[in-house]
Amino acid sequence: MDTLPAVLRTGLNDIDEQHAHLLRWADALVKDDPDAPPEERKRAFVFLLFYTASHFAAEEDAMHTHGYPAIEAHCARHVAFRGQVAALRREVEAHGLDQAAARRIYQLVVDWLPRHVAEYDTPLSLFLARTRATLTPLPEVEDLLEDNELPAWMERVIEGMERDG
Repeated sequence: MDTLPAVLRTGLNDIDEQHAHLLRWADALVKDDPDAPPEERKRAFVFLLFYTASHFAAEEDAMHTHGYPAIEAHCARHVAFRGQVAALRREVEAHGLDQAAARRIYQLVVDWLPRHVAEYDTPLSLFLARTRATLTPLPEVEDLLEDNELPAWMERVIEGMERDG
């Protein structure tokens, strides 16, 4: 977690580790490697979608379970972000995932995350720390591949994220 900038740290390791993973996937999306196969960018995008949906679900589950008082406002921010991501996913499905689209997705993540952490995740982390709550751990996405393909259930999670948006 040493790679997570201080401005993105909430003080709760569960959330901070998941944010670090989100940033790693965003970085992988815009990695400039001329020898990288095009599938790598698409895989990074799909993993970013999946990890975002899973992270939001883990936060929302913890908020519900522990009676977080600001749950409605926090979840509303997740819904708004899901909508932005869903729009970008539709754009990618219609026009492909070129470097320009990858950069727009990356920019969305790196612009949104610091504001969300400061306004919503840090207060949530303080609340969860007081209640000694933890987030559901998320799997390493690479471990989820089946024969180098996304499992159907991962696609369903991503599709659910788009419906929520």
